[in-house]
Amino acid sequence: MRGPVWVKDAGAPEAAGFMRVQVPGGATEVKGAVQDGFQDSVYLLSFAAPTVDAETFTADLRPEGGLRAITPVSSADSVNAELWAHVGLPDPATQERVREGSVCPPCIGDGRRSKVQGIDIDVQDLGGGRSRVYLRATS
Repeated sequence: MRGPVWVKDAGAPEAAGFMRVQVPGGATEVKGAVQDGFQDSVYLLSFAAPTVDAETFTADLRPEGGLRAITPVSSADSVNAELWAHVGLPDPATQERVREGSVCPPCIGDGRRSKVQGIDIDVQDLGGGRSRVYLRATS
């Protein structure tokens, strides 16, 4: 049995394509990757953007119950550190000023994303009117 492998040359465009999202035009620091797993694949996408654009973007995903503020965990307790480290980012769960949420597109009838099992959403307030959006989707 093989373990998960990172798909060579698959980055932000492939992750955004799978999630059927369009990164806002004013976004910077766009990063992404695809990990092919034994049962599920993981798609990572992150970018920094003006907060108003980040809020509009995440609202379109329709997170269940909205986004909730989190208390950061230590790096030792980080569950997704290895995934985010692959694209050069810390696990958002370890960062300050982060709100999180999730969505199950098939559960809410979002036909645009019917092949996506779920999307975990994290939004970090970077200050100065900018935010970083982190998306982790599974198929």
